[in-house]
Amino acid sequence: MRSQVKKIRHKLDVSYDNSDILLGLVTAEADYKISLLLNSILNIKLKSLNPVSSEPQSNSTNLYSRFYYTPEYNDLIYYLVSNKSNHLPLNRKFPNIDYFLFIKNISSGSDIDEIISSIRDQQEITAVFQLDFDPQLEERVLL
Repeated sequence: MRSQVKKIRHKLDVSYDNSDILLGLVTAEADYKISLLLNSILNIKLKSLNPVSSEPQSNSTNLYSRFYYTPEYNDLIYYLVSNKSNHLPLNRKFPNIDYFLFIKNISSGSDIDEIISSIRDQQEITAVFQLDFDPQLEERVLL
């Protein structure tokens, strides 16, 4: 009679914990200076896109600058969007934030912590906040 061999099953935990983060930056610098600073800090190449336009508040439409970068070798996507135009915020929930930095498809929490700490180390940036991801804001500013 054949002896029964107990089968052992191994479960491999493979996590592709890709997530999107939204950072709020507070700074007095101009948008092009912040994009150049982030380029050097994060080793990316943000390029200017068409600005985001707001709904007309009075007789004028406000334009909010927008920068974009995606590397060829991974799925990361970076967006830098101004939150102020003529002293009116793009997102009224965060009136004190000057710029939003969207990073889509980032892989791990340690990468996020490194990015935040490297941005905080810059003299030109007063504060960096990790904000709850806002789908409505994302819909307005992302491609």
